[in-house]
Amino acid sequence: MVIADRNTVRKLAGNRRPDLLPDADIDSAIAFSDSFVQTSTNKFDWTDGVDPAYETIKQASEYFAASEVLGRFQDKEEESKNEWERGEKLLKAITDNFAAATGNEDPGSIVNIVSGTYATYPLNPKAPYRRAFGRGEVAPELFDIVSRYP
Repeated sequence: MVIADRNTVRKLAGNRRPDLLPDADIDSAIAFSDSFVQTSTNKFDWTDGVDPAYETIKQASEYFAASEVLGRFQDKEEESKNEWERGEKLLKAITDNFAAATGNEDPGSIVNIVSGTYATYPLNPKAPYRRAFGRGEVAPELFDIVSRYP
C-alpha cells in the first residue's frame, strides 16, 4: 500500500509541471520513501483509520519523497536537506513513541513504582537502630547509652 500522496509530494517539490517532473519520477521517490519509513519503524502495514500515527507517517514519507525529488535539482539542495530533516523529526517522534503510535499500548500493563517514606532511626524514632558491622539491634531509647560504649 502506498503511504505518500503524489500531489502532495509534487507541491512539496516546488509544484513543477508534469513535463518537467513526470509522475514516474515522483512515484519512484514515493516507493523509496515508503520503504524507508516502513523499514525505519519495522512496521510494514501502516493503515489509515487503524494506526493513530498514520497521518504523521504519511507526512514523513511525503517529506522524504520531496527531499529525494528536490535532490535531483542542483539549485534545490538546501530545500532538499530541510525536507529530509523535517521527515527525520517526525520519524524520530514515531519511533520514540512506537507503542502509542501504533495503538498497541496497553494501559493495564503500565506499572508505577513508588517508594515509601524513609523509616529508619533518625527520622523515625520508633524504628530499631541497627549497629554497624552486624553487632545487633538497639532500641532507640537506649541509643544514647549504647553509643557511648563501643
